[in-house]
Amino acid sequence: MNNFSQKWITYQKERFPLPIYSLLILTLALASGAVVESYAFTLQAFVMALGIFMLLRIADEFKDYADDCQFRPYRAVPRGLISLKELGVLGALIIMLELFLGYMTQTLSLLLLIGLYWGLMSREFFVPTWLKNHPIVYLLSHMIIMPLIALLLMYVQNPSAPEINLHFLALAFFNGVVLEVGRKIRQKSEEEKGVETYSFLWGIKKVLIIWLIILTLSLYFISSLVTPLFFGLLLGLGLYLAFLAYKFSKDETMRGKKIETFSGVWLLLTYLLIFISDMVK
Repeated sequence: MNNFSQKWITYQKERFPLPIYSLLILTLALASGAVVESYAFTLQAFVMALGIFMLLRIADEFKDYADDCQFRPYRAVPRGLISLKELGVLGALIIMLELFLGYMTQTLSLLLLIGLYWGLMSREFFVPTWLKNHPIVYLLSHMIIMPLIALLLMYVQNPSAPEINLHFLALAFFNGVVLEVGRKIRQKSEEEKGVETYSFLWGIKKVLIIWLIILTLSLYFISSLVTPLFFGLLLGLGLYLAFLAYKFSKDETMRGKKIETFSGVWLLLTYLLIFISDMVK
């Protein structure tokens, strides 16, 4: 394997693990589509969503570059594994693919709306200092892109008559918040200088309560999207996550990675069970 291929493989493992992202995005696409007209449309939806999430990662690399060089020099870009120029080229190629697929699926207008919002997010809505001082507004404003992506997936998979389920769009929003908060919860011993995790900003107990409240809101919107049996399974998982949060607040040896992992499991199971519920209706 040549160096060019190896460095991109290393980059994706560290910054955009394709197996994990692909699985989560595939279940999101399947859940968004309900009973789709053709799974060829689902494949197109999956590729488009994967590209959008990759563009979000690339934008973060540019946005966080200065802080990463100062506080996280071990990351792929500041240590020189991949350059911003190379990421810019990759981003341009992804954008061209997105525009082509948007044209082919007749979703170009919605895709351009997502692109506009992505651009505003990349520039921190032109008020970076204010947003940094208001982390809740920062979090919620960046999660609005999730229901927009879910809406795109609905239109791509059902071009003739998409079923716009507002509960699913709300779930996409709150599930995005679950994952975003969950991946930024750390024990005090894990916190890094210059890295503002939510546990650092709000304290461990407060951030865990917020995480559980968001999980509860997700569960509320899930209730109308799955069968009673599957809702019971997710309720059981929610209770386990509440126990996990309590244990995390008491056991300083438990790593934040566990909360992050179960946040991903929550998303995976909710979307998978929504898809299965649609299949058995």
